[in-house]
Amino acid sequence: MVERAGEPQAAFGARHAALGVAPGLVAFAAVGLLALADGGFHPPAWGWATLGLLWAAAAALLVRRRVELSGVELAVVGALAALWAWTAFSAVWSASFALTLEEAKRPPVYLAGMAALLVWAGRRSVPALAAGVAAAGTFVCTWNLAARRWPDSLGASIHGVRGGLGAPIGYENAVGIVAVVTILLAAGLAVRPGWRTRAPALGAVAVAGAALGVAESRGAWAALAAGVLAALALRLPQARLLLPLVVALGAVAVVGLAAARSDERRAYWDATLEAAADDPVLGSGAGTWERRWLALRDKPFAARDAHSLYLESLAELGPLGLALVLAALAPPLVAAVRARSTPLVPAAAGAYVALLLHAAVDWDWEVPAVMLAGLACGAALLVAERSTPAVVLRPSATPFGLLALVAVLAGLGLAGSTALASAEDGLADGVPERAESRARLASLLQPWSAEAWRLRGEAQAAQGDDAAARSSFRRALDQDAGDPELWRALARVSSGAERRAALEQAARLDPLGTPGA
Repeated sequence: MVERAGEPQAAFGARHAALGVAPGLVAFAAVGLLALADGGFHPPAWGWATLGLLWAAAAALLVRRRVELSGVELAVVGALAALWAWTAFSAVWSASFALTLEEAKRPPVYLAGMAALLVWAGRRSVPALAAGVAAAGTFVCTWNLAARRWPDSLGASIHGVRGGLGAPIGYENAVGIVAVVTILLAAGLAVRPGWRTRAPALGAVAVAGAALGVAESRGAWAALAAGVLAALALRLPQARLLLPLVVALGAVAVVGLAAARSDERRAYWDATLEAAADDPVLGSGAGTWERRWLALRDKPFAARDAHSLYLESLAELGPLGLALVLAALAPPLVAAVRARSTPLVPAAAGAYVALLLHAAVDWDWEVPAVMLAGLACGAALLVAERSTPAVVLRPSATPFGLLALVAVLAGLGLAGSTALASAEDGLADGVPERAESRARLASLLQPWSAEAWRLRGEAQAAQGDDAAARSSFRRALDQDAGDPELWRALARVSSGAERRAALEQAARLDPLGTPGA
């Protein structure tokens, strides 16, 4: 950073210090706030998170004198943008146009998050990023431990009571991997010189360790072991060979443990590989794994995700989609090897490796609070290795125009998602009139949405208007005829031949039915 002409030295120093901690504050806010919103699992959170992170990126362009990005950083941002585009484009051949467009709302969170972190961070920002993620992780783990003690008060999520085991994110394995990331980063901060950071860092290790200890997450423990080995490998002269070896062996260990201890995961992965073989070039379309699972499963397990980012990407988006995921996530590992002598890089690399391996056996990609914690570690590795910039950004029409374009798309998606969530809340609250009104708005904002018509039909059925409900369910099936739940909904408000035909179609799409239905 360059001192401005006429700026007092004290003011320059204060401004420099404030900018130094900004990346950590962005990481803390993103992870912490999304954790409170069910980990960011639901679509409305995607829109709010994207807009907030875009605002943070725009603020960095305005506040910082100049923003330098390396070629590797641009490649990562470009890969995330290309993954978003490919996700949306897969609607062209998707098994469910509606599901694919809904799924396309999530990647902008990661694109905006990485962009915001990179434009705020400089080469000296690694401690701030590590501290921000560790602080957010400590917050999550503290909340989780308290919720286990007082589940009635702290175990409720924004979208319903889940109990204390997975609070505040709502999923115990997600809390487990957040605890792992926190332990590795806080341990790295604890060994840095200076007693002021050592005490809180050791406290964070203790809190996160306690949360991991009570969580029933074998995958998180295996990821922790791999992360520790990765951090140690970077301290050795043969790091260029050892880190890939640790990652490979860690992947085998994590996947093998998950497969050996979980019949469900083996069933998910078998069905995913079968689905990938059925559509080996383009995949079945983003967001469609659940449909393939219902059709292919041989066990009555209910699941929405394949519990593996990489296998699900292959099945839904084909080899190119998997290549884009790897292109976005692998470069920080290369940067870690090059910048391994930089303080905290081994710790950040260990946390990043742990997250990448855990994503191979769980649905971390679907929990933005978890994934952004990992991406912040990746951003720390990238900026630690930042050398000659490939581009220098200054406030101008081009970067602000790109941010505005993403913001408009995210805003439109947010409006539709908010209307759908409001319709769901209306049904849950027993106010079908409100639910029907909000569902009607959602169908205007998202004309491709089968969910909007389904909610409209459910609201009409709750008001006793079966004829209108049948019409709405048929409209929903026009958008997504592969949804067995829509056929079951139509059967509930129909009779005679139409009811029998709807149930037969539902049974064809979901031969084993829905457990508990």
